[in-house]
Amino acid sequence: MQMAGLESMVVEEVKPVDREKTCPLLLRVFCSTGRHNTPGDYARGNVPQNELQIYTWMDATLRELTGMLMRNIA
Repeated sequence: MQMAGLESMVVEEVKPVDREKTCPLLLRVFCSTGRHNTPGDYARGNVPQNELQIYTWMDATLRELTGMLMRNIA
């Protein structure tokens, strides 16, 4: 049985990133325990103090990113 409004998914082949030749991207993560950062924390060009900058590639897995986060916030 097909549900109304469901669309077929098109899966594109993901090409691996050559990490020796490709410049990494900067992923800015704001880590906080017990509360979210408020929109006011980002006002007027400011950012919260709890920023963690991670340089990674577009093909990084969630496991890789989690490992980097755990090493840097522990």
